[in-house]
Amino acid sequence: MGLREIIAAASDPAAVMGRVVTEALVLVPAADGAAIALCHDGGPLSCTVAAGTLDGFVGTELPRDWSLSGLAVQTGTVQRSSDATADPRVDAAASRALGVASTICVPLRRAEERICVLNVA
Repeated sequence: MGLREIIAAASDPAAVMGRVVTEALVLVPAADGAAIALCHDGGPLSCTVAAGTLDGFVGTELPRDWSLSGLAVQTGTVQRSSDATADPRVDAAASRALGVASTICVPLRRAEERICVLNVA
């Protein structure tokens, strides 16, 4: 890949998000899936890119008010759940359907604005 292609890929938000979820699975060997959900003007979070077992998560909307991902965005702090099927902050049915046992949600920022959340499970 030439320099022009590298620069173009680095400036494409979808390509960058795809790389982040793919690399998250490399950096966390115990993880089976990773996803990024974008924040939209105070509304629900929207999963736009995913890899591994969370690949079926793309297109899903997460409530900002009562989800672990929403809590991470609202507080600006990392949130984790050791048992995603029993934690009231996590959608147990979705966790079972996707095979998620535990998860960590990391809010991502641009300057001071929280723009999305990285979920690694």
